[in-house]
Amino acid sequence: MARVGIVFGLLLCGLSALGMSATVVKDPVQFLPLMLGIPILFGGVVALNPHRRRIAMQSATAIGLVGILIGSAQAANLGFQWSDGETVSDISWKLIATMTWLCATFVIICLIVLVREHRRRQTSIISKSSPGGESSQSMVCLPPNSETLSIQSEPNRSSTGQDVA
Repeated sequence: MARVGIVFGLLLCGLSALGMSATVVKDPVQFLPLMLGIPILFGGVVALNPHRRRIAMQSATAIGLVGILIGSAQAANLGFQWSDGETVSDISWKLIATMTWLCATFVIICLIVLVREHRRRQTSIISKSSPGGESSQSMVCLPPNSETLSIQSEPNRSSTGQDVA
């Protein structure tokens, strides 16, 4: 999971470098992938530590979500500029589309892995708490002292059905 964050962070930084080297005219849109790639890369590096992996990747996923929102808003802004007759560079369109696609792919991968880890953690907790390592499907969850309550509530009867003292 940490490697995924590192790879996508480097891809976003590389996308920004490609956008800046493609033209002489610098546009603030060219720096957006870099501004998102550095924190995702940092989250991936921090996630190499097993004790910090979950929070680091959740933070990187949140940054990816912000990237999707920024990319969508910036695409709408560029679309409005284009519809008003202003010139919009092709590089800006391509950068925003690629950045939004990379962020969306990163978020989907992270969510899939985080859900799998959550399910794995839940099944390991259930299997550790079950007696004899039984499967979680055969477990019955009873409130504490439920056996005591049911035993005490039944009177002692013999096989004939009469009360025994």
